[in-house]
Amino acid sequence: MNKAEKIWNEYGRLLLSVARGFFGDTPDAEDAAEDAVERILQNLDRFDEVPSPRARSLCAIITKNICLDILRRRKKLPEEPLDEEDSPPDAALSVPSAEQAWFSAKTVEAARRCIAELPDGYADILRLSVSMDMKPREIAKVLGISDGAARVRLFRAREALIKLMKEEGSL
Repeated sequence: MNKAEKIWNEYGRLLLSVARGFFGDTPDAEDAAEDAVERILQNLDRFDEVPSPRARSLCAIITKNICLDILRRRKKLPEEPLDEEDSPPDAALSVPSAEQAWFSAKTVEAARRCIAELPDGYADILRLSVSMDMKPREIAKVLGISDGAARVRLFRAREALIKLMKEEGSL
């Protein structure tokens, strides 16, 4: 059995379940799950071992983002505007990154707790970046967005994580 078949056998029900969470038991849910399968097949190289927690998470994130894309196309969810002011400022280089906070021995639990409190989009992109060691270009490919949008979202997610951790007193 090849990797694609293993992914489908292991996570096919998960894909449909995530899609049904957005669309109920409708043909839209089935369409979203099929679109997710296509995106997963385009990113088979990101799946090292199946089954694994990493593969499961990647399948769920891809499916969720496909569903959000469908809803945005229907104008039910607004697209986030990307402005010049949303670009990472040069001063951000002096701020500790989310990865530094994540791997610091004394803040690892606080970082996990704060990531769980972040909006799904931010938490997902941090998990892809930190836990799955993906670069913005790879994240863009998985999420079906531009490289620039992936970089901006990752920057915003890091900033949100740092802010939460500072509020909690972890940084």
